Amino acid sequence: MQNEIDRIRQYLPFDALKCIDDIIKNNNINIDKININRLVKIKYFYKTTYTEITDIITKIDKTKKCLYLKNTIIKFEDIINIENI
Repeated sequence: MQNEIDRIRQYLPFDALKCIDDIIKNNNINIDKININRLVKIKYFYKTTYTEITDIITKIDKTKKCLYLKNTIIKFEDIINIENI
């Protein structure tokens, strides 16, 4: 019995990763509500930290899954939050 519990415990750290798909799906829903030439505030993951930017969207590429701003390109998967201003 103890051996079985130890086997189960080794997978517990991965349990927290289950919500990642939900976060991505929620971001896609928000991205669908965003329009070109709109001023937005975006919080996203860049290199090793979270960054926040306020800029105008110039292009939304659903094929490449990228959002183009005046000076920045952000992958959909890196976006934590996006809102119209």
